[in-house]
Amino acid sequence: MENRKEIEEFVRVNEKMNSSLVTDWSKKMILDTIEIYNQEKLEELDEQKKSNKNKNETIKLYYHKTDGGAEYLFDTFIKCKDGGNEGIINNKTKYIVRIDGDIMKDVELTISKN
Repeated sequence: MENRKEIEEFVRVNEKMNSSLVTDWSKKMILDTIEIYNQEKLEELDEQKKSNKNKNETIKLYYHKTDGGAEYLFDTFIKCKDGGNEGIINNKTKYIVRIDGDIMKDVELTISKN
């Protein structure tokens, strides 16, 4: 990347000059530097996105049983007086698992689109 080396040298020399005079050439070099930097950052973000797609996501769920006996697991919770956590549904809840009867057979997962 010879262009990159030229830009680095340009920046180093101009920092030493401490000049307020900006020529058309230096304006172009500055704009080129910004463009290269932005392109490198975009490439880094693309790589991060690709690597994150291949990772498993673990979500902790919290249990809640209603007075009527229905059982749920939520990704949001409240702190109980005894220090434990109890699942609760609110505007931040994304995952809701409804356990209906035998958990080995009848479970429903709802993913909120907040």
